[in-house]
Amino acid sequence: MNTIYNQASVTIIAAAGNSSSYGLPGVGKRPRTIPNKFTLDGTTWKYKTIPFSNHVGASKWSTRGWAYQEAVFSRRCVIFADDQVFYQCGCMTCAEELIQDFANCERVVFPIFERITYEDSDAGIYLPRSWRFMTNLEAYSKRELTYDPDVLRAMEGVFGFYAQLEPSVEQCWGLPLRWVGCELSSLDEHNIYRIARSKHDDVVGALLWAMLWEPAWSEIHILKTGFAKRNGFPTWSWSGWKVGVRWNFLENVEHLEKSFTAPLFVETTTGGLVQLNNALARSLTSGQSCAALGLTYILRITTEVFDVPFIKCTPYRPTTTWEKSDSFPTRRRGQHWVTKEDYPHEGIWTHFVVQKSIGASERGLVWSLDLTHGGAATSSDLASGTDTINLNPMTLRCIVISYDCGMIVQCSNGISKRVGLLRFEGEFFENGRVSTHEYGHHDESVIWPWTNSVQSKDLRDHFPGVEWTVRLG
Repeated sequence: MNTIYNQASVTIIAAAGNSSSYGLPGVGKRPRTIPNKFTLDGTTWKYKTIPFSNHVGASKWSTRGWAYQEAVFSRRCVIFADDQVFYQCGCMTCAEELIQDFANCERVVFPIFERITYEDSDAGIYLPRSWRFMTNLEAYSKRELTYDPDVLRAMEGVFGFYAQLEPSVEQCWGLPLRWVGCELSSLDEHNIYRIARSKHDDVVGALLWAMLWEPAWSEIHILKTGFAKRNGFPTWSWSGWKVGVRWNFLENVEHLEKSFTAPLFVETTTGGLVQLNNALARSLTSGQSCAALGLTYILRITTEVFDVPFIKCTPYRPTTTWEKSDSFPTRRRGQHWVTKEDYPHEGIWTHFVVQKSIGASERGLVWSLDLTHGGAATSSDLASGTDTINLNPMTLRCIVISYDCGMIVQCSNGISKRVGLLRFEGEFFENGRVSTHEYGHHDESVIWPWTNSVQSKDLRDHFPGVEWTVRLG
């Protein structure tokens, strides 16, 4: 589909109505909505409508997963809305309601939607197109599909496009297998890209980094109620969940230099194992899916594994904090432990943390579980269907997939399924208050002298693990 849309002279987009049977306003029997206008002292005035991007962005068409490739690959688009027609190409965006002198006006692009181009851009960012792979995934993941099995099919054109770039970006169940496909920070983009390119064969490291996706939490009601899984897709990939997602930027060179890797194999449909390496990634260059090659979504990874006890805390609330030095995430947005007195107007929701008392029960270290599925989860929800679990305290398994982060999983019938992510660096707490929440980033040893006795805030130093082979599904 990417070739069809890109080679077309123009793509006509029906952005009006809620179904394909609505038709094109102003064409045939479907009338247009005429904007309100009035005449005063011989001059006709009309109300200016909302901006183009908001106009089309609010349409049903812009929420459809199958329409994403239509939007990003078309070179020229004529977009029919209820009250007017829009035009977008690589040089400009025009609205029917605006009268412009095209011969003399400055050509500035205010795109309704970002395009995937077949030429490298020379407009300010001198990086190959591969670095936008995750950006496209983030935009697409927010769209809707009628049928769950279509979640990767509706992106085959995008996957095929990136797989044939130089350097290539292949994917495994929707996650990139190349570092150059990750989002780069604009602070040091050239050095980061240079190292990412030099690590092109590190497909395992890139895949494990890509597993550090988190829900975008763009709508607060989703955070409260949770969202559903997709059957037939892995929990370690965004494709296994009905939610918009986001990734952290590769913020600095250190992220790549400290990238984590481990022996990783893919189970085949015939019961065999195929090592995930550069050769396997190259076999996906044509944009073929893993399923088409006889590969299942079950991975076998040998890494450090340890069990951690979680306790239930209330209340918690959605907050946003910024962490510049960690791989997960740069913008910590999710569920964070707070006291009821801090935010009495917020709802009381359950939150799960790992807590290590130091010297007294009311103080110590705390590590916060960032749940993948959100919602008002209970201990029973997280324990449901697991092989072995202690409910008091609730014990879940953590598998190391990054130098500073682990994936919390449920284990059922020998398969580990993602529950959430857990950063290894803890935070100090005392009497229900966490140091970064109450005191910002001040020196904790001054505020709480007892913290001087703590040699490490790393979770693994307090809950040691063992190397183990895990079947991740």
